[in-house]
Amino acid sequence: MNVSLRSQAYEPGELTELKTVYDEITSQNWFRRTEQAKKGFAKYLFSTFEAGQFDRQRHYNEVVAVARRCYARS
Repeated sequence: MNVSLRSQAYEPGELTELKTVYDEITSQNWFRRTEQAKKGFAKYLFSTFEAGQFDRQRHYNEVVAVARRCYARS
């Protein structure tokens, strides 16, 4: 199996972008303020967007929609 470690690691810029999106969304007044919701949302981001796959312009609206559907306050 010839798997490059490089292809599985996030670049610093990618991590910064994902963290920025995470911070923006989790700070919205509609987002549940529980550790469980925040951890779940972080897991969603990293399991959905592997290294090199997240493009803010393409994926931001989808990410917000998922966050609203799964992590919004009742």
